[in-house]
Amino acid sequence: MIGRVNHKGRGVSGLEGEFEPVLAGQNGIKTMHFNHTSPTEYFSPVVKTELKHGNDITLTIDSNIQFHTYAAVKKSVEKHEADSGSAIILNQEGEILALANYPADDPNDKTVYHAENYRNHVLSDKIEPGSTMKPFTMLLALDKGKITATDDEKIDVSKRIGHIKPDGKYFQMTIKKILQKSHNLGTVNVSERLTKEDMYTTWDKLGFGRPLGLIPSIETPGTLRPPNSWSTAAKRTLSYGYGPMQANLAQLARAYLVFANDGNIPPLKLVKGVSSYEEKRQVFSKESTHKIANLLDAVVSLKGSGYRARIKGYNIAGKTGTAEMVVDGKYNKDGAKRTFFAGFVPVKNPKYIMVVRLDHPKKCYAYYNPKIKISCEGSNSAAMVFKDAMQNILNSDQSIKILAKK
Repeated sequence: MIGRVNHKGRGVSGLEGEFEPVLAGQNGIKTMHFNHTSPTEYFSPVVKTELKHGNDITLTIDSNIQFHTYAAVKKSVEKHEADSGSAIILNQEGEILALANYPADDPNDKTVYHAENYRNHVLSDKIEPGSTMKPFTMLLALDKGKITATDDEKIDVSKRIGHIKPDGKYFQMTIKKILQKSHNLGTVNVSERLTKEDMYTTWDKLGFGRPLGLIPSIETPGTLRPPNSWSTAAKRTLSYGYGPMQANLAQLARAYLVFANDGNIPPLKLVKGVSSYEEKRQVFSKESTHKIANLLDAVVSLKGSGYRARIKGYNIAGKTGTAEMVVDGKYNKDGAKRTFFAGFVPVKNPKYIMVVRLDHPKKCYAYYNPKIKISCEGSNSAAMVFKDAMQNILNSDQSIKILAKK
């Protein structure tokens, strides 16, 4: 994120490169002329260029939160033998409190330089965020009156829809259960009730396909193709995080800010005192946002896919995600996956929003027996990063009350 300077002390990457003109300032130039007429004034200096001292910039980053975030990402990448890992933490106002990538080089060590270790994966990589997008499909359907998301509403998941087949395990599911179990067919069933235009408009309001303007020189705006280019299959896969949309991790984190802002979405901030060109805008209704937030609480429970993000004494909501990586132009079927977890705490009036991504974790183990190796998913890899980081952050934050023991 900070980047590095070259051998001349000039910023060439990250914030050092982006804000080089502000940080470095400008040398002044004076010309000196010999004065023949004055016995006491040999030289008469004339200023050609004013001296401008460099200015400081202040980041929104919290050093304590950044430390715990980086440590958790590093621990998980090494434990799960992932290619890389990234995480971002926001506060309710959209200020970035932590932004971490691993592997990473120390910019203070000039003897070591690996270009890939200076890549800011949070901002520079386009990804398909998988099932972390399912809550937004449900929010849109709830706002449009297509679902009620109540306990007595049942969604039929017994019949195939397009290429999405029933699993034979579930037949009638509530919206809560669909989110809790991260059920693709249940999500697609709901998305069938929505139009392409409504989905596109909502994803656009969430900021997908738009630049964030944080570090423009390295940032990818992602993609959001217009709805007239979507096939029926593309619309269905969009409902669970594939298809005609790709995003960077910061855009995904920003979308989750709706849960902390009554359905509104504010712009992100990384440097204090810098105004954003965007304003906060309403995406979902307050009522729908609160209802789906409460359902996401069930995801981070012993029966939910995010059970390994649980932290004793705290109400946490979130969503796991797993997406096949594209290798040589096609989805890899041999285990190359990206795993995700997007979560917020507490469920009511969230103070912290955190999104985690791991690239191709290769060693994941069962919760009930750490010696049993299982397939890597968001539940058993990325969710653990959230727990490791957030547990330390919450321990030092006395403003969030621990739940009373029952």
